[in-house]
Amino acid sequence: MADEDLAATHDRYATYLDRHARQEGRALIFDLDGAALKLIPASALPTTLPGEEPPALPPWWRTP
Repeated sequence: MADEDLAATHDRYATYLDRHARQEGRALIFDLDGAALKLIPASALPTTLPGEEPPALPPWWRTP
């Protein structure tokens, strides 16, 4: 996700999941009873998941 969307996305998921995220490096991680949801800012993607590139999102998907 875009770096500037990380805080708003975190807040939205914290509300949805009724959980707090922990930070691991630059990623925010919600632990979900045997699974996890990782929010990774675009600038951290090369070091977090080397070689991966996120798909382009349509303009209507982006946070205003």
